[in-house]
Amino acid sequence: MFQGKWSAGRADAQDALDLRMEVFVEEQGFAREVELDEYDDMALHALVYEDGQCVATGRLIFKGDRFYVGRVAVKKAYRGQGFGDLVMRMILFRAEQMGVTKLYLHAQLLAMGFYEKLGFKKVGGTFLEEGAPHQEMMLELKDFDWHAHCREFSAQS
Repeated sequence: MFQGKWSAGRADAQDALDLRMEVFVEEQGFAREVELDEYDDMALHALVYEDGQCVATGRLIFKGDRFYVGRVAVKKAYRGQGFGDLVMRMILFRAEQMGVTKLYLHAQLLAMGFYEKLGFKKVGGTFLEEGAPHQEMMLELKDFDWHAHCREFSAQS
């Protein structure tokens, strides 16, 4: 049985931070000191639990004059089962409730297909972030097809 949960700021987000360290630092080799940043204190963290264990997370932040999705991570054993899609839909729904019209993210090139399936489009060229190639992407929430993605998740379950 899965459950979604929100945490405002770092206080109740330790499970999300631990999962990010597991995925981005231990698995992918990003530097520990840059994984946790000043945005964690003001972010809305989405967490997805399966049988009491945090298996997916992502965050929504306001940076400059834009809203960004970031730090989307799924525990290795749970990938390909719809948990990444679920955490993204949680974030998109919360952003829509807040009146956000456009969402941005910096996708690792290997994850671009995942975000494109959700409707994100490329913005500009690729760039290096923490030594890894990334692509800025943007989604206009009015273009997101909630029903299509719900059916896609149901089919994966």
